[in-house]
Amino acid sequence: MDETKPLINVKGSYDLSIAPALAKLTPFCSRWIDQAYADDLLGKRVEFSGRAVITAGPQLKVNEIGLPIKLAVSLFEPFIIHILLYAGRPKDELEKEVKEFVGIDLSVDAVKKVIKSIKTGDVIPKRLHELFWEATELAIKDRIVLAKRDPVLHAESIRAYMPVLVEGNTIQLCTMQVGGHGADFDGDTMALYHPMTDEAQDEAKKKMLRLVSGDSSKALTFSLSKEMFAGLYLMTKDVTPKNSPLAITEEDIQNAVNPYIAVRFKGKNTTMGKAIFNYCLPKDYPFIDKQVVSKDVNTIVLDIVEKYGDEAAIEASSRLEKFGFKFATL
Repeated sequence: MDETKPLINVKGSYDLSIAPALAKLTPFCSRWIDQAYADDLLGKRVEFSGRAVITAGPQLKVNEIGLPIKLAVSLFEPFIIHILLYAGRPKDELEKEVKEFVGIDLSVDAVKKVIKSIKTGDVIPKRLHELFWEATELAIKDRIVLAKRDPVLHAESIRAYMPVLVEGNTIQLCTMQVGGHGADFDGDTMALYHPMTDEAQDEAKKKMLRLVSGDSSKALTFSLSKEMFAGLYLMTKDVTPKNSPLAITEEDIQNAVNPYIAVRFKGKNTTMGKAIFNYCLPKDYPFIDKQVVSKDVNTIVLDIVEKYGDEAAIEASSRLEKFGFKFATL
């Protein structure tokens, strides 16, 4: 092909004699454009997601999920960098610890190197680890993450949770959320996603943090386990105590081991087990004076959601979980 010959003549029409050469170049150009697109756009995309094995977290509330530090720094990396470098916090101690660990002055690159070391499980100096733990706790405050365990069979398989930092390497799941995710803690893994924008956060909080199922206003998105129900059933058993009713305090309720002694609670003579059950409920909730089964517990929690709101229902459920486990295993 004559390199001096113009591709377009003076009249504005293409020179068709170069068509065969252009045809040969087209596949190469197409591949180059596709590769450039992938490298420059898709290759630079950052997914704020992670995956880890799940274990039980009985200390968690029903709307919480436990994140190990190495997973949390992946999901909240830009927020942690902002808090450490640009939020107006004192930096003297951080600068010293970072320079000693990575060998360069405090900067975005230095913080990223520390985060990378946390992700890979390297040994981090104690004080540096504490500084990054504190920053991560601030980064996750009032944020939510989405948890998904495959296979996704229904709406409750993907839920939003408030993250809580925990020790270890596993994601900790509240024991009241086991059924929705079909988790049995035999090495199952779960994927976590962090919605980045405020709009995504607000939408997830409104639609995916609900305690009542979207399919039915009479169904909860969580449930106490069979062991918890068994503990509550045994705890509220109808018995005839042999002692005179004793006045009790909150400390007595927390330390109780015999649910069948006679006590006086909320102005009523009852058993310690029934006193504990009613202690789990809002203070002005009607007194429950019968042996409860699983259907009763679910009805009571739904009633609390409708009359007192989600926060009161979460607190009541956490207490019922705690005492249900306790008296199922005594």
